[in-house]
Amino acid sequence: MMSEWPKAGNVDQKVIKDFEMADEVITNIRNIRKQNNIAAKVELELFIKANADMNKSNDAVIQKMCNLSKLEYVTEKVGNSFSFLSKNNEYFIPFGEQVDAGAEKEKLKGELEYAKGSLAIIYKNCTTKIHGRCP
Repeated sequence: MMSEWPKAGNVDQKVIKDFEMADEVITNIRNIRKQNNIAAKVELELFIKANADMNKSNDAVIQKMCNLSKLEYVTEKVGNSFSFLSKNNEYFIPFGEQVDAGAEKEKLKGELEYAKGSLAIIYKNCTTKIHGRCP
């Protein structure tokens, strides 16, 4: 009852960095699921274009935590897929039957128009008194 807290010994920083990378990949995949209303029970495929050195020891963890039916390394970008970057490596999740490519295209067009509108407002409200110069 009165013992001291254990003290941390030597920690392998490489293992921690590798797990942080796996955690970032898992988070990105879960965000893609959430943004596109893809249920966690739906198996996905993940393709990885490794542009930088990476440790593959956490691949099984990623595959299990994200319910992946396939995790494969490729040399080219994968078309018709959701994608994200992590530590200079590219990750691709192909559109499956659960994703309507046309609807995804319309969604992206809407986001682009919204961004253009926001930019137009910024340009309109830009004054040389406040900013010194406007684009």
